[in-house]
Amino acid sequence: MQRVGLLGGTFDPIHHAHLAIAEEARVVLGLQRVVFMPTAQQPLKQQHYSSANQRLAMTELAVADNPAFAVSNIEVERSGVSYTIDTMHELKIIEPDVEWWLIVGADSLASLPRWHAANDLVQLAHFAILERPGFELDWQALLDQFPSLATRSVRIQGPRMDLSATELRSRLQAGLPVRYLVPDAVAGYIAEQRLYLAQPSA
Repeated sequence: MQRVGLLGGTFDPIHHAHLAIAEEARVVLGLQRVVFMPTAQQPLKQQHYSSANQRLAMTELAVADNPAFAVSNIEVERSGVSYTIDTMHELKIIEPDVEWWLIVGADSLASLPRWHAANDLVQLAHFAILERPGFELDWQALLDQFPSLATRSVRIQGPRMDLSATELRSRLQAGLPVRYLVPDAVAGYIAEQRLYLAQPSA
């Protein structure tokens, strides 16, 4: 059975920390490939700053030079709110013989009790949990609520890159460079599309 990683997110914009944690999980877990899944509408975020198709395009540009990375447009094509449980059901139909590993930051996993059908999701997928700088996960609290995480997850220490899309958008709005923080092709696309020059009102 193939082991495949799934890294979902808004990728608004995608940056080098996303790519680094995907590669770390791929190597540590022996994944055959990692699939990046841009969301159409992340249920726990109220707004996005670029369109779903723009975020999909940036993700495709970012992973183009790594043959072990792929991009799926399942959630973008499905539109509406992107629930991971729906995506996992769809992936299980498309590739029934794959063992799926959700690659998540520890800070994101902390909100697992708020995820749609979280108990079902823990039975469908394994979790690769990446530590985040300055964030301490209450692991015991999660295990109390989702006991099977103990045998269906692996905690990965690195790389601990303190980089966020929020920071990048602020830099772009301020006219500061993002070169070396995002892949060159993504920086070029952002400039071409004139993204993040002003933040929309909530």
